[in-house]
Amino acid sequence: MSGTEGLSYRLEAIQIKLTGTAADQFDIYYQVHAQNIGWMGWAKNGESAGTAGYGYRLEGIRVKIVPKGSAAPGSTSNAFVQPSAVEQLLNKMNGDWIIQYSNGKTILRVSKTSPSTGHMVYEQYIGGGDSMEFDFRINGVNSDGTATLYMDMNSLKKYGLSPNFTSIPVNVMMDQPNMLGFFKATFTRL
Repeated sequence: MSGTEGLSYRLEAIQIKLTGTAADQFDIYYQVHAQNIGWMGWAKNGESAGTAGYGYRLEGIRVKIVPKGSAAPGSTSNAFVQPSAVEQLLNKMNGDWIIQYSNGKTILRVSKTSPSTGHMVYEQYIGGGDSMEFDFRINGVNSDGTATLYMDMNSLKKYGLSPNFTSIPVNVMMDQPNMLGFFKATFTRL
């Protein structure tokens, strides 16, 4: 069986492999048709075919069994796609975040605009209501889960706040889905 029963979850990717003596004599190639993508490249012998992290359902599957070592029935590129580490970070950041202080709060409103860019509204409610908004980009995610958000100063709109920085450290905290490290402070999802 592949997938789940009675839960209405979509199947996004598959892996197929032969077993026993058939695995020694044959290769199994399979290709999937994914929602919003179409026919993808051919995968073989237990490799992943489809997508992860996009929510695209599989809409078709082709399977071919060929003698061991035979060429693929077509292109093998892009048999499986998933978001980059930067896009995964932006997917997590997307939404509203808050940190409470004894004398107020700060709210971040983040929207992803591309796989590596976004827009942020920073609202500070400490002794008044100041805010700023700007576009940003993230070039990469470090192995420890940290990244640097680079502000597009040409897009900056200030409402009482004047930043003295052009980059912001971010801690992805991927194991904590409702927490995000930003400016060395921990925000929670609003």
